[in-house]
Amino acid sequence: MATNTAAPPESTAAPASSGDVGGPRPDGHGRARRQRRGWLAWLWLVLGVVYTPVLVVMVLSFNASRYGTLPFAFTAEWYVALAGNDALISATGRSLVLSTSVAAVAAALGTALALWMVRFARSGATLFTALLTTAITIPWLILAVAMLLVANAVGVGRGLPLLFLGSLAVAMPYVVLVVVARLQGLGTELEQAARSLGARPLTAFRLVTLPLIGKSVLSGTLLAFIITFNNFPIHFFLAPFGFNTLPMEIYTFVLSGYDPDINALATVLISVAVGLGLVLLAVARRRGGDATATSRLQEMWG
Repeated sequence: MATNTAAPPESTAAPASSGDVGGPRPDGHGRARRQRRGWLAWLWLVLGVVYTPVLVVMVLSFNASRYGTLPFAFTAEWYVALAGNDALISATGRSLVLSTSVAAVAAALGTALALWMVRFARSGATLFTALLTTAITIPWLILAVAMLLVANAVGVGRGLPLLFLGSLAVAMPYVVLVVVARLQGLGTELEQAARSLGARPLTAFRLVTLPLIGKSVLSGTLLAFIITFNNFPIHFFLAPFGFNTLPMEIYTFVLSGYDPDINALATVLISVAVGLGLVLLAVARRRGGDATATSRLQEMWG
């Protein structure tokens, strides 16, 4: 008797792949990688637009051609000429003195105002923040003209006091807003602990609160310095006649003709700023504000 040994028919259907279940899946990793590359390309483009003119100015400061033409020939002639340019050196000194004094006062007053807004004027902090934010959005040219008109109306006129007060009014809101943002993210536990250990309010602020907000105060101070140093409209309209700051002196040089000494001066200022920034960054990395404040409390306790 014959037996049926035929094998069962094989299925011709292809096995379903894991990607077919529930439909095709999007390539999430590939899309994220493309987006990251796009943002990086955009970042490099922005950095190129910002830093390319700076690099060009620095390179031209070593070019022998007075008008920056090619071929490039290395020379330090313009730095020697800068050392003998009394007008630019004097204007730079005036700008440094003005910016340093304004930044110091803005740091002290701005930090005190920020503390008052966060600790004691909580109900009105939003209103004050809005007013300060509005103040920094007003163009400097409009502020300078308005300040000059008010000064003339009250019989003050142009002068060093008006220049200082105008620069301070423009720069201090930046310090306040930076410090307020830091204070709003801090609790009062460490400060209250210092008070409970017998520290007076000023001592608790100096040993506990100030180390916690020190980086923000430093950032606001640097902002105030840079803004005051570069604020051409305030200098132009409020400075007394004959008192030329560096932006005003550069403006005068540009009106009279191109001078390579400006390239050399710009290179020196950029180098100093970069060096100072690197030093501050190194100091900030070595010293942590939170650890410093905690160690102060431990010293009080011990």
